[in-house]
Amino acid sequence: AVQQAWEILRAAQPDVLLIGGDLLFGDERGLPSLLRELQSWKRNPPPGGMFAVLGNHDHLAGVDTIITALEACGVRVLVNNARPLPAPWKGIYIVGSDDTLYGDAQPELALASVPSDALAIMLAHSPDICEYSILGRCALTLCGHTHGGQVSLPGVGPVLMRSSWGRRFPADLHRDNGTHLWVSRGVGTVHFPLRLGAPPDVGVFDLHA
Repeated sequence: AVQQAWEILRAAQPDVLLIGGDLLFGDERGLPSLLRELQSWKRNPPPGGMFAVLGNHDHLAGVDTIITALEACGVRVLVNNARPLPAPWKGIYIVGSDDTLYGDAQPELALASVPSDALAIMLAHSPDICEYSILGRCALTLCGHTHGGQVSLPGVGPVLMRSSWGRRFPADLHRDNGTHLWVSRGVGTVHFPLRLGAPPDVGVFDLHA
């Protein structure tokens, strides 16, 4: 699934590549294959850049190692800060919040440098970021973490939902708190290698004014 996700993204030829965290699980064994993929993107990067935020498992694995490795591949890691996109996307900012579970999420600080008339796209690992009312400043918020429940049963819904919102934002597109919120089911699994009724996904967006 991970390799298919990279192939889908490469075929889409995105202007901007956004990575929503949880790049590693438990330790650094998956780091070499991740870096090989990102090094190939670095040789032919999206014109708008590559950005990432940290997830809860990244904090457990060691953020310093991950940040150093990602930035060596040309990926800007956003920890409660924002970066403007280059021309021709003037006035668009990619905003990144730290993880709400094991990090120090401060979306207010992340948005502090974004002009009030700019279009802000918030990148956060978990939909728990929706507890912050300042997300209303963002036209779009992108996150993941939920895996769509990893197992979602007919008549029951998502089974494994580690979110303070419960089953409110399991996956897909929502409208909440003044922002459009998209929750990815991601491409991995946690604790057991099984998905049922919650297929992996990546998002490819065409944004229009």
